[in-house]
Amino acid sequence: MYKKIDPLQAIKHYFPPETYSAAEDCFRDYRFNLRISKPRKNKLGSFKPSPKGGNPLITVNADLGQYMFFLVFMHEIAHLIVQNKYPRNVLSHGKEWKSTYKSLIIQLLDDHILPAELDPLLRKYFKKTPATFIRQTELLREINRLDGKEQTETLTNVPLNSVFALSNGKRFVKLETRRTRCRCLCLDNKRYYDVACNAQIFPVKDHQS
Repeated sequence: MYKKIDPLQAIKHYFPPETYSAAEDCFRDYRFNLRISKPRKNKLGSFKPSPKGGNPLITVNADLGQYMFFLVFMHEIAHLIVQNKYPRNVLSHGKEWKSTYKSLIIQLLDDHILPAELDPLLRKYFKKTPATFIRQTELLREINRLDGKEQTETLTNVPLNSVFALSNGKRFVKLETRRTRCRCLCLDNKRYYDVACNAQIFPVKDHQS
């Protein structure tokens, strides 16, 4: 006889130990397939509604730290819950998704499942619940600290005339600092953009003008 394998055991190491029971509840309560994806620059995870007769597909990037992996996973679970609850089309990151994602994570905070350091930062994030953490500088720093990842760099912290890249891979030069945005030149299309000062940026290797 073949030994029955619990597929969740195979991916257990992607989740923080204290969140494993919450992830297990999701696998028990909802029908979906989970794919651990190779790293992607433009997204950390995704949700694809079910094809006819099949399960919805959730993907999460394999290179994420455990806490980021879990938060992205729950982000996509919120999409799944919204799809199940609202048969008609709703905005991808509209009020239904915001309310659902918030309720999932706030419950974990109230139950002291997530680290205390994340509590005030996540509650602040859920006041508006933007679609990504990309501009949540303090939250990203704390998640990265907990995950043992390199700290994120923001546009505010680099000097003028520095070359940098955004998460979409486009390269820019920082030209001027204003109140909350920086005037930048995109090296890929030679257009000017006002980029949020707290935007996460990435180094550009082997830059040539």
